[in-house]
Amino acid sequence: MEFLRKLANGPRLLIGVITLNVIACGEIYALLEGKGPIQGPWWALVTASTVGYGDLYPASTVGRGIAGWLIVTSIAFVAMGTAQLTNHLLTDPNAWTDDEQKQLLSDVKTILENQEKMMNDGKDARVNDE
Repeated sequence: MEFLRKLANGPRLLIGVITLNVIACGEIYALLEGKGPIQGPWWALVTASTVGYGDLYPASTVGRGIAGWLIVTSIAFVAMGTAQLTNHLLTDPNAWTDDEQKQLLSDVKTILENQEKMMNDGKDARVNDE
């Protein structure tokens, strides 16, 4: 689980894993299906990018299993990359941290308590004057 957290939050790691996944699946496909060392990664790239020209496709059951793995992992990796990009574009570097927000909440509570005390002290003073 920790690896997935690092993968989801590390753009360089994600790109590396995507590249490794495409190359590994492509080479396994090439070996299983008797294709050349260039055709395998080409097939994997086309499949992972969901273009799917149809010029190459696995005929064996194991080859189809590799294709299924590549398709599912590619969808997950693209989702992670999209989330990383969105987070990078939308995150405000000037936003308050959690600790700063907690401190502000504590300060506001203290101010409200002091106001309440001052209001009660003022009521007590008026009662004593009467």
